[in-house]
Amino acid sequence: MTAAKPTGEVPWTTEFCQMKKQSGLTNIYMELGSTFGSSSRPIPPRAPPARQIIGAFGADHVLWGTDSIWYGTPQWQIEAFRRFEMPAALVEKYHYAPVTRGEKEQIFGLNAARVFGVDVTAKRNEIPKDYLTRMKMAYLDEGVAPSHRWYGWVTGCPRAAAFNPRRELMARLPDPLSTLTPDARRVYDKITAKRGQMKGGPSLR
Repeated sequence: MTAAKPTGEVPWTTEFCQMKKQSGLTNIYMELGSTFGSSSRPIPPRAPPARQIIGAFGADHVLWGTDSIWYGTPQWQIEAFRRFEMPAALVEKYHYAPVTRGEKEQIFGLNAARVFGVDVTAKRNEIPKDYLTRMKMAYLDEGVAPSHRWYGWVTGCPRAAAFNPRRELMARLPDPLSTLTPDARRVYDKITAKRGQMKGGPSLR
């Protein structure tokens, strides 16, 4: 990225923002790419092109990007943008508005979710579909207090038989066989029958 001019203009970025304002178009989205990362490293900071982009396109038309293919992990850029506050000197000199938390949330993901039709609220509260997570949720439903139950393989103990957490958890979950397709069930039944004919053959159940 080319250094900013004394007027605060950033070559290419400022010109593009001016073109956007003059065009009056509302269906153009700007993706930051490495723009923020490149402008956040110099000390003292340059006139932030990200603020110019937000001002020209609107916070609801800017998408987060890092160009991490060139820089490796983008985490440092994410953390920098989270902590970013407009330097007072630049606010006074160029009359930049601060970047609010709401604008950051829009840029980080809410705008992209809207563009690609992702229901953010539903996605955040989605019930996991995998078997292991459902077992974990069933376990957590019992509460955080210790149960004092006996875990592991314990034989010959009435208390262990009476308090079997694994059996209780499994009882809450649907039968895995109920999820098989008709063809898969027929194959399963054939294998079970075949092994049942074998002397001492193990059962699949």
